[in-house]
Amino acid sequence: MLVKSKVPEALIKKSYASSSAVAWTIYQKYVNSVPLYGQEKDWKQYGAALSRSTLAGWIIQCSQTCFFPVIDYCTKAVLRDYAMGDEPRMQC
Repeated sequence: MLVKSKVPEALIKKSYASSSAVAWTIYQKYVNSVPLYGQEKDWKQYGAALSRSTLAGWIIQCSQTCFFPVIDYCTKAVLRDYAMGDEPRMQC
């Protein structure tokens, strides 16, 4: 009897990008400061022909769908609960 496991839902619709591949691309770019042309060469060594524009598209798409809602929520929470001003009376 052959049992097939469930395939996780795609992170980006109509794309072959897995969540781990996108996370690795974002990590390499922003934590390790590896530019996209360097990552393009790395992916080519692994046997995957991914262009810089594809990698950039992954980053843009994930930032719009995943990161911006979190940033908006945090901004609203801070402005709602903690934002206040303390203006000095003397010019600094």
